[in-house]
Amino acid sequence: MRATAASLLIVTALSAASGGCTWSDEHAATGSRRAERVPFRFHVAADSAQEGWSVVQDEYGRPLYMDPTPALTEADIVDASALVSDQRSIVVLYFRLMASARLERVTGESVGRRFAVFVDNRLVVSPTIARPVTEGALAIDAGLSRDQADLIVRGYAAPAAGPR
Repeated sequence: MRATAASLLIVTALSAASGGCTWSDEHAATGSRRAERVPFRFHVAADSAQEGWSVVQDEYGRPLYMDPTPALTEADIVDASALVSDQRSIVVLYFRLMASARLERVTGESVGRRFAVFVDNRLVVSPTIARPVTEGALAIDAGLSRDQADLIVRGYAAPAAGPR
């Protein structure tokens, strides 16, 4: 339960900082079936060569060295939501309990390195890890369109609850 509360704090902070944005919860509003899941991969990465690591180009075209084994994949995602406006879309991914613990451990061991996020096998963002991620959720602000964010949410969002 604590991870959920911490995740909600992230969401609240994003909402307050993104005036004019609304939450995309299309799956609940339409009752539609899930869309096909968009592949996700999350890799620890560095700006300098590491033995056994693969080299790719980061989002700015610079070399980025990444651990070839993903720290997390789409199989670790349990839910998703999106904060959208006309200017930007932020997708929030929520992870399974075991994956949340792995995320905390991996980011704790990798402070100062980067975390390469691949969506549909394309590197979209690779921020520097400033601190361990302890909330069990990641907010991805990577220039995704509203349609891309909605597609991700439809593929990963937990089924809508019945009437309250």
